[in-house]
Amino acid sequence: APLPEYAAAEELETLRQALTGLDLEAARQRLYSARLHPAVRCAADVALSDLAAQQAGLPLARWLAHDAAPQVRCNAALGTLDADAPQRARAAIAAGFGVLKLKVGLQPVGQELALLRKLAAELPPGISLRLDANRAWNMNDAQRFISGMAGLPLEMLEEPLVQPGLAELASLQALTEAPLALDESLPGLG
Repeated sequence: APLPEYAAAEELETLRQALTGLDLEAARQRLYSARLHPAVRCAADVALSDLAAQQAGLPLARWLAHDAAPQVRCNAALGTLDADAPQRARAAIAAGFGVLKLKVGLQPVGQELALLRKLAAELPPGISLRLDANRAWNMNDAQRFISGMAGLPLEMLEEPLVQPGLAELASLQALTEAPLALDESLPGLG
């Protein structure tokens, strides 16, 4: 989903006109050679992939990977990691969520780690966490946080670095088994 100030609808319409009437392979080639906003490229790629899956008589997930899970675990967005996070976590768990997403990087690292450990200690078995730092930390703070989150039920940590680079991200990833995820940083990484 592009930001509202980006003219994605107009770009999608231009792309639709360019792809109309092409067979699937020609449409994919045209898509891959076009200079497009990443959200527009993603939307078109998913649509073309879905069309290919329909033509093959398969659900899209099975077309992409024959052993794809039949369901995707969605997370409950709990907002900021703060003193009230355990209460919001209990409500989300009661509603059936098994994955909880929290925003981190808004308080000092030591304070957030203490809150995170307290929250994790209250979680029932099988509940996991996704954390999003929104590019909050320099390398030292990111290293401290990642080292401090060891042993917690984490599925991923998103956007840890304020100025991410591939070498820095690889260095951080080596500190944890939890995957590091990116979204807004991707266009700047090439």
